[in-house]
Amino acid sequence: MHGCDAPEKTSLVGTVAQERPLGRLPALTRADADAGILGRFRRVTAALPDVVAVSDDRDRLSFARVAELAASVSDAVRTAVTRPGAAPVRPSDGAPGRKIPVALLHGHPAEATAAALGIIGSGHPLLVLDPRTPPARLRGLVDAARARLVVCDPASEEIAAGLAPQVVVVGRDTAGASAEQLWADPPDVDAIAVLWPATGGTGGTGGTGRTAGERLVWLDHRTTVLEAYGRAVVADGFRAGDRIATTMSLASAAGLLGTLAALLVGAETCLYDVGTRGIDGFGDWAEAEAPSVLCTDPPRLRALLRTWPWKEQFAGLRSVVISGEAAYPREVEPLRALLPADCVLHHWYAAEDGRLLADHALRAEDPTPDGALPAGRPVGDRKTVVVDDGGRPVPAGDTGRITTVMSGPDGSRTYRTGDVGRLDADGVLHVVGRVEDAVTVAGLVVHPAEADAALFALTEVREAVVLGEPEADGQAGRLVAYVVPDADQPSAAKLRAALRGVLPTRLVPEAVVYLDVLPRTEAGRIDRWGLPPAPPRSAAGPGVPLTSMEVLVSRIWAEVLELDQIGRNEDFFELGGDSLSAEALISRVVSELGADDEVCNTSMLIEAPTVAEFAARLRGQPTVRRGPLVPLHRGGSRPPLFIMAGAGGLGIAFVPWARLLGPDQPTWALQCAALESRGLPDRSVRSIARTNVAAIRTVAPRGPYHLAGYSFGGLVALEMAHQLKAAGEQVGLLALIDSFPPEPTAQPPLPRRAPIQKVRDLAGVTLLSALSTPGGRDHWRFQDHAARLARRYTAAPWDGRALVLVGESEDKNLRARWAPHLTGPWRRVDIPGDHLSITRLPWAATVAEALAAELDAARR
Repeated sequence: MHGCDAPEKTSLVGTVAQERPLGRLPALTRADADAGILGRFRRVTAALPDVVAVSDDRDRLSFARVAELAASVSDAVRTAVTRPGAAPVRPSDGAPGRKIPVALLHGHPAEATAAALGIIGSGHPLLVLDPRTPPARLRGLVDAARARLVVCDPASEEIAAGLAPQVVVVGRDTAGASAEQLWADPPDVDAIAVLWPATGGTGGTGGTGRTAGERLVWLDHRTTVLEAYGRAVVADGFRAGDRIATTMSLASAAGLLGTLAALLVGAETCLYDVGTRGIDGFGDWAEAEAPSVLCTDPPRLRALLRTWPWKEQFAGLRSVVISGEAAYPREVEPLRALLPADCVLHHWYAAEDGRLLADHALRAEDPTPDGALPAGRPVGDRKTVVVDDGGRPVPAGDTGRITTVMSGPDGSRTYRTGDVGRLDADGVLHVVGRVEDAVTVAGLVVHPAEADAALFALTEVREAVVLGEPEADGQAGRLVAYVVPDADQPSAAKLRAALRGVLPTRLVPEAVVYLDVLPRTEAGRIDRWGLPPAPPRSAAGPGVPLTSMEVLVSRIWAEVLELDQIGRNEDFFELGGDSLSAEALISRVVSELGADDEVCNTSMLIEAPTVAEFAARLRGQPTVRRGPLVPLHRGGSRPPLFIMAGAGGLGIAFVPWARLLGPDQPTWALQCAALESRGLPDRSVRSIARTNVAAIRTVAPRGPYHLAGYSFGGLVALEMAHQLKAAGEQVGLLALIDSFPPEPTAQPPLPRRAPIQKVRDLAGVTLLSALSTPGGRDHWRFQDHAARLARRYTAAPWDGRALVLVGESEDKNLRARWAPHLTGPWRRVDIPGDHLSITRLPWAATVAEALAAELDAARR
């Protein structure tokens, strides 16, 4: 059998690259499509038998070796489907072709490439599965394809057995075979070769079938060769002899078609599996492999750029291909700075069935476009037209349905994609979104993707996607932004304010949901079904402000929340309000409307969260709140939950938790008694706890008491638990939420200050405590003071029930170091959000779920 013993040479960066005898290889042409995938691959193998075709971190397989492995898999598949009692050989439901599809579940990329070619060579359509995909999703894909046979590696056999009645294990069930067996009975060139789930790209031309909740698209053997010709020859993405480094999964259309195209053109595919190897090592790997082409998608490119690569890692590149989703200047500009002067960057736009429709090539002298990179110009003899709903071409600059005209053996063929776009004055195509994603906002049809580029341009945003919610139940459509912050999480109001400077009002998202990462499919695309629900809209409907006070309040709310207008029935928190925007709101109401700062505070906003209710409170004479108690939810029959706020924090921050705990769970917050009223500065953690114990006894004279503490409030809650127990009361639950333990060495270091500055700090806290501070102004002084109190506090271990919740932060290990201080039953729950975002959706739901479970256990 042929191996990989071809001569090698040392590259400029000290690694190995292979001499490739390309003189014997006929160039790939359109005519090769008539011979199909196997016909062209046979010509490449005959010319380059000992040249490496595909490699990964374990194997380097020559073209001849790939052919031999493919032949063994092809023979095993044909034997399995003809075995007595095997699945019948019949067309797949809803799809043309003579044979049912065969799925491939294989975790080793180089060997998987050969197995994929073997399934194609058997004449059965190939469906590639990713072993990291959840089994339920895999079953949906297999059912949609009506596949009855799965080819897998030994590690995936157990999963494969649950997907189909027949399993072929590579290595165990595939005997040695010669390449001649692969060429012996080639499939019909018009039969289906490959299929995959629809990704929401641009509408398939080979056909679609919707079964079991999945929609599949496919290409035949002839078209697959033509696609290789388009990518390699027409678009000049890669050539014979290239070494192509790719991060694309074989389970994606781009990854599979790219790998097949490399096999057919005579290039080597260097597979880098980000899922198992991580992105951090990619740059060093690329420097060692010295590829000439890089193929990747924007999410993996963004991750790669965060690893701080240097020019030497990309010194040998002559071409970079980006595809899969929109790319933006903030990732393209840093990449271009690393590329050699003669390297061309390609941004490819493909149809849903994988056909390459357009290419935007950037050379060193070309400026980087503003906003999302264009889809580019049509590839080869393909023509792009943008049409209206009636199928008529629209003028340059206007948006419409993207339509492509392709030439084929039977003449030209026109089909309408599922994308909306526009052609500029130079004939360059720009994609603005999907047809089905359009939503009506303020009477106008908008495409959410138009807001994506503006979000990506903000330095506070790492990744983002905007979705539309259509009109429903009498409420207008709206846009919802899902945002991954780059560092510190900005407020929703701040994001909207920034977007208003660059977008029409109708494109500014009404709701913002913060995430640590965007969920993605096995193909690397954003998994829109995996996004958490958007914040609910007011069930009462927006309503129009009626009274003069409602009009004034509505105006202030709208300006603080960066919204056009707010109705009388709309809820401050459901509109995205949080503790920061609440502080700004209260401060403005006090200063602009002359409200009594002893009356107008965040507690009032919690109890009157709509414009109408808040305005009514301002007109009336509500009871002045004294002390630290903040009612989050008064109703319910269960024992109340008391949540201690962090240093300088407002109890209003815990409204999302309280609402998620349900209507039968009374919930109160306790904040610094002097934060929104007048008082004396706290002297110690124990004195704060005594004040709080006295306050909660006014609500619940007897136990059991359920206590929770957030950040510095965790120490206060711990001390309250000890004091209540010493008084003979029962403490059902102590929840410590992202808090440092009572150890001076576990507290974050204090800033070094001169003695005179310490005196001034104490004087500042004393002055603030003596004043009424609506909205929690200058709360940083209370935080600094509490940090000093925390370093002086120690406590005996707690022997009751406890829950430790830990967010994602650089201090995570310290905040989780509670074990020495808890001797009773306790458990730890890690929350995906950071220290601030765990109080907000979607991570607030995780906190509330953990609290609810422990409260139920404590009651039992």
